[in-house]
Amino acid sequence: MPLENPALHPGHPLRNRLLNLLRPQRIVIRVALISSALIIISLGLFVLATIPYQRTAILDAMKSEARSTVTSIDQVTASAIITEDFGTVVEHCLRVVQESPSIVYVVVTRNDGFSLSMTKNGWEQKTLQGIWAPPGERVASSRFLDTDISKEEVFHYSHPFQYSGIDWGWIHIGLSLKKFNSDIGNMYRRTSLLALLCLTVGVLVAFLFARRLTKPISALALTTEKVARGDLTARAEIRTGDELEHLGHSFNSMTEALQKSQRDIVASREYTENIIGSMNDTLIVMTPEGIIEQVNRATLTLLGYEEKELIGTSICKIISCGTEPDDEQERSYNLAGIVSKGYVSNVETTYRAKNGDLIPVIFSASLMHGSRSSIQEIVCVALDIAERKRAEEALHLAKDAAETANRAKSQFLANMSHEIRTPMNGVLGMLDLLLDSKMDESQLRLAHMAHSSAEKLLEVINDILDFSKIEAGRLELLPSDFKLRKLVDDVTESFLVKAQKKGIRLSSTIDGDVPDRLQGDTLRLRQILINLLGNAFKFTDAGEVFLHVSLEEDSMKSMTIRFSVRDTGQGIDATTLPHIFEAFSQADASMARRHEGTGLGLAISKQLVEMLGGSIGVETTLGIGSLFWFTAQLPRSISPLQQDDTFETENILTEIVLPPRKLRVLLAEDNLVNQEVGKLILESLNCQVDVVGDGAIAFEAVFTNSYDLLFMDCQMPKVDGYEAARMIREREALSGEKVRRIPIVALTAHALEGDRELCLAAGMDDYLSKPFNSDQIAAILRRWTHKQPYPSDDQPG
Repeated sequence: MPLENPALHPGHPLRNRLLNLLRPQRIVIRVALISSALIIISLGLFVLATIPYQRTAILDAMKSEARSTVTSIDQVTASAIITEDFGTVVEHCLRVVQESPSIVYVVVTRNDGFSLSMTKNGWEQKTLQGIWAPPGERVASSRFLDTDISKEEVFHYSHPFQYSGIDWGWIHIGLSLKKFNSDIGNMYRRTSLLALLCLTVGVLVAFLFARRLTKPISALALTTEKVARGDLTARAEIRTGDELEHLGHSFNSMTEALQKSQRDIVASREYTENIIGSMNDTLIVMTPEGIIEQVNRATLTLLGYEEKELIGTSICKIISCGTEPDDEQERSYNLAGIVSKGYVSNVETTYRAKNGDLIPVIFSASLMHGSRSSIQEIVCVALDIAERKRAEEALHLAKDAAETANRAKSQFLANMSHEIRTPMNGVLGMLDLLLDSKMDESQLRLAHMAHSSAEKLLEVINDILDFSKIEAGRLELLPSDFKLRKLVDDVTESFLVKAQKKGIRLSSTIDGDVPDRLQGDTLRLRQILINLLGNAFKFTDAGEVFLHVSLEEDSMKSMTIRFSVRDTGQGIDATTLPHIFEAFSQADASMARRHEGTGLGLAISKQLVEMLGGSIGVETTLGIGSLFWFTAQLPRSISPLQQDDTFETENILTEIVLPPRKLRVLLAEDNLVNQEVGKLILESLNCQVDVVGDGAIAFEAVFTNSYDLLFMDCQMPKVDGYEAARMIREREALSGEKVRRIPIVALTAHALEGDRELCLAAGMDDYLSKPFNSDQIAAILRRWTHKQPYPSDDQPG
């Protein structure tokens, strides 16, 4: 509680002195209050002791007046009442009532209740009982009474009267209480004034006495208050010649030492504040309880606060500090976490600005210890990373936009591929059937040319589809155990005819330290080798093409196998070389019309190699030839190789073994051309074929007739193949063993990864992508019909 009086003025010493004399102080007030309490207690005891006596005195005076009045009435009216001279009684009593201002009524009552009542308004005769003619002992009595005779409460005095020693009745006097109440009030007022006067005098005396007693202490307290507020120039002037004066001198010496220390501290603080103020990072100093004590200019600028708006508030005002944070980073800068760990370093979080914006920052904090290793404060430093976040967000949006556009392009290519593969099935199927028919040499040559062109078109479509699957992220590797040397032999063998036609020498070697039994996706490995060998033959007019396989690295988990394809072709120009593995890029643009191709082979190969955990590159010399190489991570085979009947059925020439009797097959296909192709191929394979164009009709036909196999197109109007397959499986499940489960083979022009799984999930048993040929259809028939018992001879078809 400050002791300075705000009314003091430096230019008015006399006035200030008077104000100091009148200014209350704590000790003075306490002494005055104690003295006042003692005076009040004394006065209270005095009042409590004297007021009953004064009240009794007033009542005795009223009784005396009533007795004297009764005596005068008794002397005049006693004989008149006995002789029933009521006129004399009434006349005398009325005179007494009218002459005395304090008498309200006079009532004279005989023992038989006959009464004469006289008031200031007149008299009347009544018969009264009860208090007016009380039975029992006949003695005078008084009380405060409210009766029907008077309209106010009165002091009622009753006195028996006698004549010749005989009790005749009662005389009642009613005295007004106005004078009584006035006397009581005057008594209280006199007592209160006396008590107030005594209290005032006592307080003043106590105040002056206490002030004189506590003046040195007050002077020391005033000086202490100034020093506590930072005025170290204040000195205590005490001249009492006792212990208080010695205390004042000691206090002044301590203040001088503090003043010197303060100058040193101020200089050090100014130096520190200049450093903090020049920081670009935000700095917040808070208590272990999270109360902000200090902030620098960078913090105020970043958050938009004034300093007074933050000092003394919780750190939770600007940073989230939940007691049970879910996020690991938020848990790390929780106050309890900082105190227990001792520090927090480079945590990415957000500050909350005054306008509500969340500002991303890199947050660090550490404990500042005081004496005896106690935690004094927590120092928090944060770096504003809003600009960096905006740049990252812009890059992320650009990346998302690019990926979205890329996926849209890939999906478009896949859809276009699907739309092309459907009629291609009809084209290739019809050409296959045409080649099997009887034609002259010229017609056969034209049919072979058409079939070769269709197959090249299908290769282009497959390249586009593979590229779209890779870019859409839907291509997955299917690893299996295989023999490396057999794979290389199969690939090189497929190019022998082309090598003989172009007069090019084709050879391959595999180093002896390369293991034969490996594990990997042979389809994709074969595809890469075919692409590289195909390019080598495409751009080599003379010389040789050489395939070399070597072991680059052998580790416990897998081996790195290197494949190299060297040719003696024209080589690659230095300007084209950096873009050779990009999509739609060709080695020589000027030769684009001479050499066929989409420019996707090397781009697809690069993606596949990276999926196999390897890398791809090229070494070339213009006019001499090129060396394409790639590596692949291939684990060793951990189990003996077994023959897989289902391995790449579309790439294996299947020996057609016809069943001993015609199979009855249902073909569900909406495309008229594909209906005809499928029907002719199946009939050529000794099958009896029924054709329907909708899934609903196929559903009814399955349970109307007995079929050995159902070929189901996936994309049909109304009820598609997926829904029809589900309907058939549900009906079979409800029928139990009464209905034989029919094998369903999906026919689809889709060839994206996951389409096979969709077909199997719908209840289909196998999957065949368009375009297909008779070899593939025959393999499907052999795979599924030999697992089914043939119907007896009495069953249809």
